[in-house]
Amino acid sequence: MTCKYIEPKPSEKEYRELAKLGRELGIPVPECFLEMQVISKGQTLQHYKQRSHSWTRNAYNGLFTQLTAKNYSGATFQGGVLTMKYTNGTIYGPNYAGHILSGINNYAPGNSEGLGSSYRADTGSLVSGIVVGSGNAAEDFNGYALATPIAEGSGVGQLNYSVHLANVKSWDGGTKTWSVSIARYMNNNSGGNITIREVAQYTRGMIYSQFPTLMVARDVLSPEVVLPNSGQLKVTYTIALTYPA
Repeated sequence: MTCKYIEPKPSEKEYRELAKLGRELGIPVPECFLEMQVISKGQTLQHYKQRSHSWTRNAYNGLFTQLTAKNYSGATFQGGVLTMKYTNGTIYGPNYAGHILSGINNYAPGNSEGLGSSYRADTGSLVSGIVVGSGNAAEDFNGYALATPIAEGSGVGQLNYSVHLANVKSWDGGTKTWSVSIARYMNNNSGGNITIREVAQYTRGMIYSQFPTLMVARDVLSPEVVLPNSGQLKVTYTIALTYPA
């Protein structure tokens, strides 16, 4: 089955216009795509690709503090406050000098692509990487966790999460675009169908020797994905950035 691109034409047109304007102004515009593939008995049952629309406040606060060497500070998680919110609901915002630039780095020391750090989770781990859920609460810029995460396991309603694949980096010299694909397989050994309605990117941020879990993106799926028993799901996020030179 060929992968079908399902981004609605009106929004795709707007994304392309935004990217074109960024190129003309010399301001790179980051893009993110989400790909879902359902495999059962060696056959692809569902395979589609769309844009990921929902980087969260965590992602943008992390970017801003790194670019500006600004410390995190505050006790709330809202506009005008530079904090991070863990998946357990804890708000991080101590106002003191940070490690390297601002107190958070999305990697384990010396290895930003190592298992258990940043987006690359090990087998069965839900503390980082791509995680899916069954909730369909609306996407929220202030979201900090999946609505209903699907647990690791082979019981009813559970999935076996595989080790993250190695991140695939690619440079297109013609378009001057860097892209990185982040992918993970999940297997349904529960004995029944599992409906997946949401997908998130979790990362482990190194904050003063702590490794909390932060959600930086969450997408509510349309269409939903029904993964049959003994089926396998591959989720891929591809992040791309076109440079002006």
